[in-house]
Amino acid sequence: MENGTEKSTAKTGNFLSGIRRLIAAGTNSGTKGEKKPWFKLPLAKRIFFLVLSVLLAMFLWGYALMAKNPDRKKTFANITPTIEASAMETLNTTRFIALYGDLNELLKPVSVTVSAPITDVSRIKASDITASVDLKKVTHTGAYDLEVKATCAVGTVVSVEPSTIRLEFDTLKRNDSIPITCVFTGELPEGYWHGEPKLNTDKVDLSGAQRTIDSIKRAVCYIDLDGLTSGINDALQLTIIDKEDNEMSNASFREVIPSVTVEMEVLPHKVVPIEYEISDADQLPNYLQLEEPRLSVTEVDIAAPADVLDMIDKLVSEPLHISTITEPQQYTETLTFGLLPEGAKPIDGTNLQGVLLALNITEKIEKQVFDHFAIRFEGESPDLIYEYAFTDVDITIMGPARLVKEFLTTDLTVVVNVGDRGPNVYDLSIETSVDKDRFGEIEIILAKSVVRVTIRQRSAQ
Repeated sequence: MENGTEKSTAKTGNFLSGIRRLIAAGTNSGTKGEKKPWFKLPLAKRIFFLVLSVLLAMFLWGYALMAKNPDRKKTFANITPTIEASAMETLNTTRFIALYGDLNELLKPVSVTVSAPITDVSRIKASDITASVDLKKVTHTGAYDLEVKATCAVGTVVSVEPSTIRLEFDTLKRNDSIPITCVFTGELPEGYWHGEPKLNTDKVDLSGAQRTIDSIKRAVCYIDLDGLTSGINDALQLTIIDKEDNEMSNASFREVIPSVTVEMEVLPHKVVPIEYEISDADQLPNYLQLEEPRLSVTEVDIAAPADVLDMIDKLVSEPLHISTITEPQQYTETLTFGLLPEGAKPIDGTNLQGVLLALNITEKIEKQVFDHFAIRFEGESPDLIYEYAFTDVDITIMGPARLVKEFLTTDLTVVVNVGDRGPNVYDLSIETSVDKDRFGEIEIILAKSVVRVTIRQRSAQ
């Protein structure tokens, strides 16, 4: 206050100094040689009494205000009313009644007018005002027009507009088995994998108005994957979803919607090939051969900490042994793999204990060539003369190695039947025969399949 008085005095002094200069200027403009005291000049008198009157009026007005200090009114808009938690709890526990709807939407802002002494009214702030809804009228379910009451830390509340708020109340209901599901948003950085989230509970317990509780479909835990490169073990807020898949407001329930603890692995991953090892394939009997084996799974997606993943380039099975096999056969072998490095795991559903290798061991196919194998001509008539284009043929036999090695020329017959034919020229088929029981798997290939036979009548002697 002292600083304000000093500034006011300084301003007044400056004003009076300006008046004196004005009067001096008026004096100097008079008759030369005539001088009067400034306060005796007519203009000076007028100005002096004018200033004195203004100062006196201001003093008297300030004194009147300080002495009387009349009230003034001030209106504050956008004051949001509240409901006392104790009053709501009383309704819940004694009458089993709950407010129906979203409290944040139901409690619309009101305007509060406050009356206070003029010296105080300028100090009142919106934060000094509290408005609340009186629940004393609520005794059962239904809709009520409830009074909004307001108080102010400074002054007196004159009015509240609107003075009532319509609220609806329903039977209190509880659901202690609302299912919780996890929903992922965003995407992990390339090259990363996440496991299934583990929750500390799979359901949530909420209570509120019956219609609100009946409309609940599920609780959702949203997990944001964007930029995630390490596992999480955090408490995440739940969101309640209604049967129309809309989010429900937290203010619709009696309790604060709880959070849920989520634990989830996040690791880098890569796909590596699966390989098999057969240690003695070259020691099979010389008549057997191993055709290309077929794996049931050729690759596996592995997740592991980065330093562990760098050490894994492929998965190779324990060696298989097949040298004791003596007969052709097809069979399936279950591969055995060593333990993965600590922290590594398949993430594509591959069961490394169930990787199969299909083996097909067959006999080697060999061939043998018989050059100039003699043809036997059957059915010749003594009355006819036979001329043959050739009497032997090159023959190739092909089949399983063990049979080819056993096959002798005596096991094969090559025949051309010339019987029942008169003089003429014929192209006759060359027929072969073997013991089918022993050599049924042998294939016989003739260099020529027909022979030209010329038959003439023998001349009488």
